[in-house]
Amino acid sequence: MSMAGVQALEMSEIKMPFTRSYADRNFSKDYDFRVLEDSTVRRTWQSGNKSIIIDFDIRTDKPVCIFVDYDSAAAKMEALADVKILTEGNRDGVAWTRIKSGSTSKIGIGDCRLMRLNDGAMLFWEGGADECERLCWFAQRPNKDRMKLSNATETQGHTAMGKAAGSGAFKQLWDDERRRQKIEVAGKPRKPVAQPEPKHTPSAVPRPAPAPAPEPDDIFADETETVVIKNNKNNLLEVIGLDVNSETTKWILLGAGFVILIIIMNVISSSRRKARQQAAFEALLQQRPPRQRCRK
Repeated sequence: MSMAGVQALEMSEIKMPFTRSYADRNFSKDYDFRVLEDSTVRRTWQSGNKSIIIDFDIRTDKPVCIFVDYDSAAAKMEALADVKILTEGNRDGVAWTRIKSGSTSKIGIGDCRLMRLNDGAMLFWEGGADECERLCWFAQRPNKDRMKLSNATETQGHTAMGKAAGSGAFKQLWDDERRRQKIEVAGKPRKPVAQPEPKHTPSAVPRPAPAPAPEPDDIFADETETVVIKNNKNNLLEVIGLDVNSETTKWILLGAGFVILIIIMNVISSSRRKARQQAAFEALLQQRPPRQRCRK
């Protein structure tokens, strides 16, 4: 729900890591929000050809997950640019791993590739090798399909202090999020998007939300081979526009390998030849007779 005169959120504005308080002060206010049944707050921005969805934990102020949902499949290089933002500072030495079909259905993710980041976060690439339908970043191993979470009610969730939510607690969370939409950004007041009043579910006895059922620890046990899509931090081939999967690139790399091998062999041969010459010279010095002293 964008408004005239309000700048939409761009991926380049996301600096990992960040918090909900940082988003209050730096991100645009043209978002929809929901208070979810697990005590998280979801904000959704429409940004060009993509939706940026961020779930925040109200107790830690940190994002639980970030979804970048493309209206139509994004080209590989466009999606890799978003990957670079989501993995900044945590992708050194990591690579994509292909996930077998169906092994991530419990968390609402289809055929995908997985990147395990250095800080313990996980990034999923839904789609093929040349295009991406959705990026899903999780601060830690997910155990549920977060897209199936419903809105919280007065008898669900927890307050920001960690206590079980009772009568009025959900309304407080909703009012707090609406207040945050009024916080100024970059020194300029932003008019928040109008939000519908929450619908409350009456209950005689307040009760906390039930704990989620534990998921098996081997959700990703079906991981298979590492694929060729690498992170583009030091990927020279991506920078110069070469496709690492093409036959032409493979022949170029093979030819370059032979040239390097010949150079190495020549260097080794030259070093050995110099060593033999030095040894022969030293042997010759040892064989020379001592000089005769002149008699007076």
